[in-house]
Amino acid sequence: MRHLKYSVAAGLVLAGLTAQSAAARDADSVNQSPVPVGMSANRVYQAPNPEFSEARAFLIQGQYDQAFVRFERLAVAGDPNAMRELGLMHARGQGRPANQALAMDWLERAANAGDPRSMLLLGTIHARGIGVPVDKDRAAYWLNQARENGTPQIKGIAGDTLRQL
Repeated sequence: MRHLKYSVAAGLVLAGLTAQSAAARDADSVNQSPVPVGMSANRVYQAPNPEFSEARAFLIQGQYDQAFVRFERLAVAGDPNAMRELGLMHARGQGRPANQALAMDWLERAANAGDPRSMLLLGTIHARGIGVPVDKDRAAYWLNQARENGTPQIKGIAGDTLRQL
């Protein structure tokens, strides 16, 4: 399990995808998208609520236990952004011991709830075999979902990854 922890977390970092995470950006950059506030490329965008912003601030400050509790509360309530962040925290072992099964579960929940970043993460994880066996069919599914629902940047990364399958 220890090897799996490092392969998923390191793979996500190497893929540059965790940089797409809202937690990796400062609080002011949430609305600096080429898509108007309130919209994504193909669906309505719901801005993170104040509790999400607070959780993100704790995460950025390295206060993982505080961030984890807040993201978990929001994720259980159905917030796809919080589901993604909780999945990434499980992958990295932040706030709790690393648990790759829970990481994948929360990323899949977020993707199924419409989060394009999670779709891109899952597509890349399956395409590259990061902590899981390579699965080109699942990779293609999630990467196509990311292309259909993501911002122009997410669409570009997903398209590039699809071409490499």
